[in-house]
Amino acid sequence: MLYPALGLRHASSLATAMGAKANDIGQLEVSAHFESTVPGLYAVGDVASGLNQINVAAGQAAVAATDI
Repeated sequence: MLYPALGLRHASSLATAMGAKANDIGQLEVSAHFESTVPGLYAVGDVASGLNQINVAAGQAAVAATDI
């Protein structure tokens, strides 16, 4: 199996400017329901901590939407 990694830049500067905490590579720290450290600000997909895959992001979005 070949799994290419193209690299990415986490676009989290707006969230961090709002006070959200991010790790050293720019992914936001999120709760089990994907709420960031700023109440009411949710993050899923590549900008949230975790596995960066499209199908994972879709599941994360469903969890976040249910919490919202």
